[in-house]
Amino acid sequence: MEKETEGQKYKRLNVEYGKLLESSNTDMDLIEKRKEELEEIENTFVRRNLEGKELEKAGKVDEAIALYEKNIKEGFDGSHPYTRLAIIYRRRKLFDDEARVIKKAEERG
Repeated sequence: MEKETEGQKYKRLNVEYGKLLESSNTDMDLIEKRKEELEEIENTFVRRNLEGKELEKAGKVDEAIALYEKNIKEGFDGSHPYTRLAIIYRRRKLFDDEARVIKKAEERG
């Protein structure tokens, strides 16, 4: 069985969290635990984006690309990694990669 990505885990926990909130007899400790797990994953995604920005500023664009690509692979819901990758790939004339990233951004809604 394939290991669950952070994005898959986030989606699963978010569904569980919603169900817990809707239930009238839910343990408040469990609700709080799910909320903390969701926040931890969100923070991981945001940290990668912030680190990617710093790496770009330092001229370490390939390292930034790796972080942005990881966020995309794991299903990050924000626009930052998609936007940055599209810009980087266009500047590098890597049009197939740019198109791939734009398509993924469109697929996620």
